[in-house]
Amino acid sequence: MAILLYILVFITGVGALSLAAPALKAWEKTGFALPIGMGIASVYMFAIDLVGIPINGMGVNLFGLLLLSAALFGIYFRNPDNRRIDPRTWIAPLRTPPRHIAFYLVVVAGIYVIWMISSRAMFWPILNYDSVTGYDLLGQITFAEGTFNNSVFDKVNSLENNRTGYAPLYPLNLTLAYVGGIENGKITSVFFYVSLALAFFALLRRYTTPLASALFTLLLITIPEYAFFSTLSSNNPPLAYYAGLGLICIYIWYDKGDRSFMYLGCLLLAMGMWTRNEAIFFALPAIGLAVMKGWRDKRFRPALTIAMWSFIPLIVWQLVLKLWLDAQVDIQVRTALFLDWERLRVMKNQITEVTFSTAYYGVVNHLFCAIVLLSALIWAINRKHTHWKLLAAIGVGWLLYLILFYQMDVDFTKVGWLLYSYKRGLFTYLPPMVFFMAVTWISRSFFEWVEVRQSHQGTSSLAT
Repeated sequence: MAILLYILVFITGVGALSLAAPALKAWEKTGFALPIGMGIASVYMFAIDLVGIPINGMGVNLFGLLLLSAALFGIYFRNPDNRRIDPRTWIAPLRTPPRHIAFYLVVVAGIYVIWMISSRAMFWPILNYDSVTGYDLLGQITFAEGTFNNSVFDKVNSLENNRTGYAPLYPLNLTLAYVGGIENGKITSVFFYVSLALAFFALLRRYTTPLASALFTLLLITIPEYAFFSTLSSNNPPLAYYAGLGLICIYIWYDKGDRSFMYLGCLLLAMGMWTRNEAIFFALPAIGLAVMKGWRDKRFRPALTIAMWSFIPLIVWQLVLKLWLDAQVDIQVRTALFLDWERLRVMKNQITEVTFSTAYYGVVNHLFCAIVLLSALIWAINRKHTHWKLLAAIGVGWLLYLILFYQMDVDFTKVGWLLYSYKRGLFTYLPPMVFFMAVTWISRSFFEWVEVRQSHQGTSSLAT
């Protein structure tokens, strides 16, 4: 039954993508369908829970997903132009396969890495502290009691903590896995890890060569901290998927003008906010890009649309915490700005230590800084298109993230709280950072030269 359940989740995601992003090719939807479907499934489970329907039954979830997918495709097929289905679009990349042998070597390496990380995730039970006391605890008790407002939030024998105060997308998908009879909820982590690889490759192919797309995708999924957390039960990798790819999609819309990517970005950012509130650090730069485009085009409705999709889940969840769950989330943030040089000094040292740690991030952040500097030099010489707006969006989001840490009422000069919290949040920025490295002029020019050279060599060998 678990297979049927997740097939319906996938189909629901495809239906939503067909409506929101019709410009996506059929094969490109494979990397987005499951996470989008999982987000919709969490909203459905939460909605029926609010009206008193138990959410731990297989029948109610199968029926709901079947109804949702039927409704989405029913709306989509109301347009006669959408009724022409060409199955060949699902295998479009296979019809014109890349000719560079290195591409296939990189793909094989990527498949091996995905198999290795997925196997490790599913071999070990959920043991990490944050999930045992938070996400999985909430997911298992929701499955046992049939409601999200369960004994975790009981005021007499409360089990609530900061981890149970996060938005419900991730714990509800753990519940969904248990509803399907899957014993290890980390199947959810595996789905996000595989989907990120597929979706990231698809987005890169809009800008660069197959070899570059495969190589930078491999670079992303092998980042030590991200790969490690994908073997655990944590809501950080789902946030990296939704918020990171959401910002990339908004930028693609900004750069190329395809509204399908604006709506896809809205959908992803909304689900990111339905995962963790830190998605706001991606929503705000995305809104900034929309405002700049609106100023240029004299149209501000897209900026309002992105803001609405981003903030509604945040507002709804805050109301739920206060009015339904009556939850106590003990995170103290100073609202008044202040200046503390010693705090800034310690913060700078710890952030530098984490950011450039090869044990956490390999050489990705070093490579990112090098490509930014080289791109700046090349831009100064010949003004080649270097996607500075994307870099600015990443930088603004990162600075807002640092300001949050600075304003938190925590004495991180005495404990390692900043080290552990910052390093988990930083890899959320890695998808747009690696995307920038791949699409900047210097990278694209190099890989285009490599593939053209290979093509010429292949032609010469055929001629002889």
